[in-house]
This record gives sequence, structure tokens and C-alpha cells, in this order.
Amino acid sequence: MSVSVRDFGRLLGAETVTAMAAKVGVDPTVRPVSVRTLILSFGLPLQPANLRISWLKGSFPQHPVDHPPDSREVPVRGSSLQWNDPGRESQRKATAWNLHLQFEGTAKDFAISALVPFSMDFDSDTFYSWSVIPANEFGQGPSSTTFTFHTESSTPPQPPVPPAKPTISVTKSGSGGGSVFVVDGFGFTPNADVRIRAVDDTLAERDFHQSTDGAGRLDARLAIPCISGLPLHFSATDGRPDPSDVTGVLFSNTVTTSCP
Repeated sequence: MSVSVRDFGRLLGAETVTAMAAKVGVDPTVRPVSVRTLILSFGLPLQPANLRISWLKGSFPQHPVDHPPDSREVPVRGSSLQWNDPGRESQRKATAWNLHLQFEGTAKDFAISALVPFSMDFDSDTFYSWSVIPANEFGQGPSSTTFTFHTESSTPPQPPVPPAKPTISVTKSGSGGGSVFVVDGFGFTPNADVRIRAVDDTLAERDFHQSTDGAGRLDARLAIPCISGLPLHFSATDGRPDPSDVTGVLFSNTVTTSCP
């Protein structure tokens, strides 16, 4: 591209260009001179894009189009700020952005080098305002509109739901020293070892072990010699934890029955 020294002088200053032209042997009032020639003659870095006259007349990036969560409740985590570059398909495209964020009397600036959503963990129950200023090699463009949003209030974590207790039932046959008790149950861990506990009123405890099937069902036949008429208390566990139980493990319901 070539322009006359006179026209080029209007951009850079007539005296400066005339002096530059004289050094390379050009008549400053008659002969056109190549911009490239002037630049290279003085050892300046050649940046062709910077020599486009149309760019020199107006090359700043355009006002960004914003798509924010504006003036509404947003989650503390998982929210992002997004914007577009209207000049991304033109010579006025932005190559960087400065994101200005304000909240609770605090201001933060973030240098963004790619047009991607900006994410961070926001404080709960807080009003935020933000704007974006685009920039390219010619400087900054106009700022976006300032947008505001409010983050949701945090809720205290809910206590974990305790696991459902397994359920057992007990049937009996025989009598006295020949008593047999059948413990059936469901709701246990599949294919797990289950401890069956039988306790009498003197707190004497007898433990038995039986595995559940693939559906978590229990079927145990127990020979327990006992004194006819005295109560026995049955319960069972597969060892899962239960902080609400004094034993620290999850027990089934307790079934009380008398010795036959």
C-alpha cells in the first residue's frame, strides 16, 4: 500500500514525515512514498496490520454483548458469566477482555484471554455487579453495561438419612431343651454374614451367624435349649454402621417370644 507523504503527514505529523522522507531521498511534496519503505528505513518493526489506514481511523473493539444472570438469584456454585464479541468476524475483533467484578465493597479484575465462560465459586447471599471491557492491539474498546445478580442463600447441610432397618420375624417349635427357633428376615445386605442375637431377661446373650441370599433375605433355623415360658429377645445385624444405635451398628427390629 502507498500513500502520498502529504497524506501520511496528516496522520503522523507533516514535519516528522517530511524529515523521514528526506532521509530516504524522496521529494516530500511530489513523489509518493511507500509506508513500508519509511518504516524499514528507520529500523522500526514491520506490523502490516497496523499500517491499514482504515484501522487507524477506527480500530478499537466493539461493545461486548452480554448474556449474564442479570438481577436474579443464581446458585453459589455452577454459575458462569458469559459475553459475546460483536466484532469477532471483523477487523474490530477483541483479543482480550478485562472482567471487572464488584461485591460487598470489594473490587476484582480478571484478565481474560479467550472468549469462554468465566466461572468461580461465588459467596452465598451476596449482590454482585460486573462488566467487561474488550481490547485488542490498538487498545481498549467501550465497556459493556454493568449487570447485577444475587446469589442464593446457603442452606445448612441436612443430616444423612439413616438406612432402613432390616425386618425379622420368629417362629418356634419343640419345647424346653429341644426348642427350635426359625428367624426369617429381609432388608439385609445381599450375600452378607448376619449375626443373630438372642438375649434372655438375665441379659445372657447367644450369637448365631447365617448368610443372606442375593436379595438380602435371611432364613436361619436355630436350636436353642431354654426353659419353657421364659422370654427370649431376637435381633440381627449385617454390620452396617448406624450412629443412632448405642452399639454403632444397624440392628433389625427386636422380636420377643417365649421359650416353648
